[in-house]
Amino acid sequence: RLTAEAPSPAAVHDVKSAVRWLRTNATRFGVDKRRIGIWGGSAGGQLAALAGTSCGVSALAPPVVDANAPLESDCVQAVVAWYGVFDVVPLAKNVVAPPNVARYLGCEAGACAEDSIALASAVRYIDRSDPPFLLILGALDKTVAVSQSQNFHAALQAGAVKSQLIVLPDVDHSFV
Repeated sequence: RLTAEAPSPAAVHDVKSAVRWLRTNATRFGVDKRRIGIWGGSAGGQLAALAGTSCGVSALAPPVVDANAPLESDCVQAVVAWYGVFDVVPLAKNVVAPPNVARYLGCEAGACAEDSIALASAVRYIDRSDPPFLLILGALDKTVAVSQSQNFHAALQAGAVKSQLIVLPDVDHSFV
């Protein structure tokens, strides 16, 4: 769901529900359900990273649809994130967050509660059980600060999570 339909954490619930669905239907599609990787760019990169770092975080677990069905894991085993926002705090640090950030976080009149900000920040959930990450961005990104990927990469490494950072020279945001 897009921000206009439902605020955070709805989108990551959708991503994690999709991972569960894929595992439930793995045999049907010839997928190894023990090895699920996730990829996203920009807002999708934020969601991929959030899904990758929040395995077992109950506040971000999607609602159970059928209590009688076996519950598959929503954890992933690899993450590729292109030019994402991994720490929402710098975007929402002012008393009034930018309108797109406020809508995403579900803030009233742009005033965002600290728990809403933290809930959407993948960097807050890093631990050594996280899957490996590949972070890719353009050095000339004018939409998302290059420091978002640099700082997230450093935090992953500090948390003993395998991470590779690729910065493409002379490339802006959304380079595909």
